[in-house]
Amino acid sequence: MKNKRYILVLLSAAFVAQAVSAGYGEDYDAAIDSIVSNNRALAGRRAALEGDRLSLAAENNLSDPDVEFEHQWGQGHIGNKWSVSVSQSFDWPGLYKRRAEVARSGADAFRLLYEAEAADLRLRVAMALNDYVASCQRLSLANEIKNNLDSLYLKLSKAFEHGEATIIDMKKIRFERAEAISRLNDAVQAVDALKFELIGMNGGKYIDLSAIDSYPAIQLHDEDYYVARYSEADPNLLAAKSQAVTAQLTASAEKLKAYPSLSLGYIHNVEIGEHFNGLKIGVTLPVFSTRKLKQAAQAKALAATYEADEYAVSRHAELMSQYAVAVKLRKSLENYNEIFSADGSDNYLALLKKSYDGGQMTLINYLYEVNYYIEVRMAYLSLLNDYNRSLISLNRFD
Repeated sequence: MKNKRYILVLLSAAFVAQAVSAGYGEDYDAAIDSIVSNNRALAGRRAALEGDRLSLAAENNLSDPDVEFEHQWGQGHIGNKWSVSVSQSFDWPGLYKRRAEVARSGADAFRLLYEAEAADLRLRVAMALNDYVASCQRLSLANEIKNNLDSLYLKLSKAFEHGEATIIDMKKIRFERAEAISRLNDAVQAVDALKFELIGMNGGKYIDLSAIDSYPAIQLHDEDYYVARYSEADPNLLAAKSQAVTAQLTASAEKLKAYPSLSLGYIHNVEIGEHFNGLKIGVTLPVFSTRKLKQAAQAKALAATYEADEYAVSRHAELMSQYAVAVKLRKSLENYNEIFSADGSDNYLALLKKSYDGGQMTLINYLYEVNYYIEVRMAYLSLLNDYNRSLISLNRFD
């Protein structure tokens, strides 16, 4: 019954992990949940951790009973004699209790390790979806630029036919159009690469990304909020602490191995036609077999405690660094938001084309301004992507 309970706890850990993971919105969460449930690597890790838990629990079993049979042949009329015995060995009684504590603590650590890996996978998927949105935005910009240059190319071609444009003008627009097509192809490849990456994480199954067309709405909280949230909800930190407790209990169990173990047995002898029944009792003194085991276990327990402390310190430093980066990115975006509208549908290209069509700028100036716009817009999209990635990472346990 206990085994079934532990198995159910471990198998349901994915749902527990979702409870300590960020909610990014219905569409994002649906895609993330699908990938987490279908991911082969995570499923394999879950099975491996279950095997580790069962191996740890198996260490608290009784040793196998010993059954012995002996037969001896006598000379002449003396006859034969034989005996049979059954015996069972027992470790020091307190050792079984301590091993049970180790198994329970270890099972909790394995559950938290699974939750940590599930949370890490959710973060990787959310980051990939975020990059997918960014790639789609770059693709949209590349399409917009290409369509704009296609329109200009058609206009210049007609003008060239009527002698109103030079061969130099046609060369320039062809160069720019070729660059736009190349940029568009690169954008398409980037989107496809992210699609296949997500399919790979989804166990090779197709995943519908049609609803993933914008960044999730995530709030940037204050610094203290994240410190408190990570302290109480980071499964990696909780797993490290649980492993330290398990190591300490293991060290205590190793200490009890230095106590004597007992052996109780029943004997039945038949000799010269007579039957004899009896008991045998043995004591094993672990004078040599347990040398250095206690010290080794204590050293491992100390190392596990240091590792948990080190993770807490390094994670806090990493968190503060991520928060500082997010604040800086937000301030940078405020400057860009004065230039670009919130939905990205600015009309700068239309204004440029209108100025060119009205004869207010030359073709060279127009192409220069278009390229400058592309550079600024790409920088804005990259900044927007970086900022949303930082928000996803900071809010991963909301």
